[in-house]
Amino acid sequence: MSHLTWCTIILIISENIAKQNIILILADDLGINDVLWNNPSAPTPHIHSLAASPSGIILDNAYTLPVCTPSRAALMSGTYPFKLGLQRGFGKHSPEGLPLNTTLLPEHLRQEGYSTHGFGKWHLGFCSESYTPLRRGFD
Repeated sequence: MSHLTWCTIILIISENIAKQNIILILADDLGINDVLWNNPSAPTPHIHSLAASPSGIILDNAYTLPVCTPSRAALMSGTYPFKLGLQRGFGKHSPEGLPLNTTLLPEHLRQEGYSTHGFGKWHLGFCSESYTPLRRGFD
């Protein structure tokens, strides 16, 4: 890849052997030919091995908006971004974020006994501490 791709990786780990661990990767600006399963010369062998494993899933038939917040909001909430008012994202100095009355994926998974860890770009609100990942279900 010749360009920088911003990425968020969410690790959801269960201490219960019956539950599988979950690794969820959301990459901004990732093109269809930037991954090995679509382009044999793409430098992504580790992502490919995770995605192509028997328990891996490749989601390759989706559409997104040209900013990152709507995709992140939909992934974390399971709700269409326009229903949350986040179809256009929001600015750096805007007191906005994913509504606090919306239960997010990591909060649901913690209720099921998973520990949740995320790193990378958040962009779902940071105008107060209540909007930040550690207050939205991440350990």
